[in-house]
Amino acid sequence: MVFNSKWFDLYNGTIVNHLASACFDHVPLLAHFKSTSDQFVRYFKFLNFWTDHEGFMEVINNIWDDACFGNPMWNLHHKLKLTASKLSTWSRETFGDIHEEHKRLESELIRLEGLMISDNDGAGRSNLNKTRADYIKYLKIQDAILRQKARVKWFTEGDSNSAYFHNVIKDMRKRLSINKIQDENYQWVEGTKEVSEAAIRYFQGIFCEEPEVNNYSDLHDIDPIIT
Repeated sequence: MVFNSKWFDLYNGTIVNHLASACFDHVPLLAHFKSTSDQFVRYFKFLNFWTDHEGFMEVINNIWDDACFGNPMWNLHHKLKLTASKLSTWSRETFGDIHEEHKRLESELIRLEGLMISDNDGAGRSNLNKTRADYIKYLKIQDAILRQKARVKWFTEGDSNSAYFHNVIKDMRKRLSINKIQDENYQWVEGTKEVSEAAIRYFQGIFCEEPEVNNYSDLHDIDPIIT
């Protein structure tokens, strides 16, 4: 089945099942068209473009230079958790909402360009140039984020292709989705909630099982022979 990115935007939960061929000379395909709007927990993700900002290393140094006492592994866990929290806060304060700021600057740029047509004064040009520079900066930030999410290596001097990166990310999400799974009784379960519960039961069972104890007492009855 072939579909484009616009179809995926409308029916991102599309599933195709292969039915039994039975009396057919081919395998029938059953397509389920649905759209998923489930909200998932957003975990911390390190953004590579942060390292280009002059204030990045100051945030990192302040965290890791701070004294921390206790078990070494707990200290490492605490530092990493604190790093994620501090970087997230710093990013919001420094860059704001990247996607919303990009839209705001675009609207402001259009407004200022319209004003320059009727009133081409020095202050207006200065404001326009500053807004254009900020807009280009956020375009580059968005491009860097999309490239990182898409995990695609791109030529350093290549043209920006945001639509391509968006499509790569959508395809990755589709490939990583789990529509059905076999439970501990080897029965197929479907649905987001049911699949999640089956996965939780499986991993809980792994850590709750009694460890197997091997009995090697019978090996003492075997004479050691070297050949």
